[in-house]
Amino acid sequence: MLTSHRRSLDGFPKPSLESVPQYATLGCVTMAAIGYAALGKPKAVALIVEALRMLSDERDALERKGLLKDSTIHDVFRHFSESDMAARDSRIPEDEWWIDEERVAYVRKNRIDFRGIR
Repeated sequence: MLTSHRRSLDGFPKPSLESVPQYATLGCVTMAAIGYAALGKPKAVALIVEALRMLSDERDALERKGLLKDSTIHDVFRHFSESDMAARDSRIPEDEWWIDEERVAYVRKNRIDFRGIR
């Protein structure tokens, strides 16, 4: 189940965790893509993969603006509201994104697959 979807994303180039700001870790974003894939949500997966491809450029922009060091989360969010990432917000697939009940049902149905996740 989860492992088959994880394998389907393994071909995607992954920058190191050190190259991603801690509030937007690659691991969390990648796990979100794996989860949406497991739930059969291809539009959500496509949008997340697109965002993953942008993370390196976003990190560079944050560094140029001095936002990786002495900045507040407010400063960073202001940057994101003006960045290329913000354009993705209007493309969030509402029918595949806000699916809390479906996610909870999936976890309950597949409890054994989630036992090792910390």
